[in-house]
Amino acid sequence: MSRFVSAGVLLATVAALVVGCGGAPEIQMAPGEKLSLSYKLIDGLSYKGKSFQTTNYKGFANDSMTENKFRTSVDSLYSDGTIVRTLRYDEYSIVTYSGGQAIFDDGAKMIEGEQLWLKVDASGGIVDWRGLEGVRSYTSEERNQRETMVQSVALSFLTLPPGPVGQGDTWSQTVEMPIDIRQGELNLKVTNHYTLAGIATRNGYTCAKIDMISESVGTGGGGDESRAYSFDVDIEGEGKGAVYFGLDEGYLIFSHEETNLQTEHTSIRGREEAKTEFFSAKIESEVVLVE
Repeated sequence: MSRFVSAGVLLATVAALVVGCGGAPEIQMAPGEKLSLSYKLIDGLSYKGKSFQTTNYKGFANDSMTENKFRTSVDSLYSDGTIVRTLRYDEYSIVTYSGGQAIFDDGAKMIEGEQLWLKVDASGGIVDWRGLEGVRSYTSEERNQRETMVQSVALSFLTLPPGPVGQGDTWSQTVEMPIDIRQGELNLKVTNHYTLAGIATRNGYTCAKIDMISESVGTGGGGDESRAYSFDVDIEGEGKGAVYFGLDEGYLIFSHEETNLQTEHTSIRGREEAKTEFFSAKIESEVVLVE
């Protein structure tokens, strides 16, 4: 059975998430100063992730909170910029706000203990991956949760610029992935545009502060031929946030992002006229190093 808590507990959790997104002391960069950013081989870093999402459909809002704790390692760094990372989820929970109650999804426990092996190229794109075998469910937007999690991990650990960068310099990362949806498939492409904002301290670390703007585009469709049913789906989104990358440590210290997504779903059943429905989602998420 799912467990219930009061709405106040959920709202307090959301408040803590928002408060945790405050600024960090800035360190002035010298004119013409350049930073060389690079990952290092590291074992067993522990992070906590939080994501608060509001989905709107036909005037009804549905709120949910996802929290997780995971341990990750950078196992291989290749000369061409390819990175191999492994990740293990130690804790995972999903709570949905409905009818004045916060309902915990007991099915989220299947993710605890699951591991992911992920290989990305120098531009941050996914080369290969395996794992998360026990993740078999769908997200609230009817996307395969396993594939959605893989793409999310690839985007959480930003790609770094190919050379030294100064304040105001930019670079990009694109992660494109086919994702199974009920009765069809969606191709989701997310591009993060990064700008070096400067140097800042965060949680006691001296970091490169990197501003981020994201763009999401998804197209797909499917149906059931035996029932003369077909559909098309289009997704557009934009987001913004900031990433703090440890200069001496060579790994992520903290990130925060706010994203807005709009989905258009058009379906046809038999000889009926096409029916178009619209969904929107607002997502606020963060990842923070804990040990």
